[in-house]
Amino acid sequence: MNSFHESWDFWVSVGKIAPILTALIAFGAATIAWFALRAQKKLAGHKAALDFFLKSEMDHQMVDIYEKYDIALQALESASDGEVFKKSNPEEYKQVRRFLNIVELMALGVRKKAMDQDVCRDFWYNIVTRAASKGKKIIDHVQLQPGSELTYQEIVNLGESWIAQAKRDAPQVLRDVKLVWWVFSLLWFVLFIWVICLAVCNVAK
Repeated sequence: MNSFHESWDFWVSVGKIAPILTALIAFGAATIAWFALRAQKKLAGHKAALDFFLKSEMDHQMVDIYEKYDIALQALESASDGEVFKKSNPEEYKQVRRFLNIVELMALGVRKKAMDQDVCRDFWYNIVTRAASKGKKIIDHVQLQPGSELTYQEIVNLGESWIAQAKRDAPQVLRDVKLVWWVFSLLWFVLFIWVICLAVCNVAK
């Protein structure tokens, strides 16, 4: 009989703590799911960025576009503004515009988080910042045209953002610190759940 009462008291004690344990388990499951979704989204962004850059490096047409853009960008330096360059070097003007369109597409993908910003910054930092600075004459010229006020603004914004971030911190170290912080947070959470379970078992006894 005493054994029955002890068993009954145990389950009564567990019943009192059960809602707390249920909430903790649900919170833990939600946290794990959030990490899984975040990791999946990160991997998708990595893949999109790597596919883009692999094509830019391996595709002969893309390589040709960049080489012509690079030559045209050097010619642009001697022009007083984009309008003069367009009239005096119409073909080179088209080459710069063509590559700026590609960079603009990548910058939009970064802002929309379709492409991973870390991968894009590590691989194309110089190209984006150079496009924003060396191509400024053409960007300003295009934005003066009716209906094109925001054309290439993604390049300008992304270039400024990356330059500011480069001055602000060391990205790789910062990412490593964040990763360590998340790992330790998860370990502390697991330890907390384990301590709660031990406490419940002791109370039940």
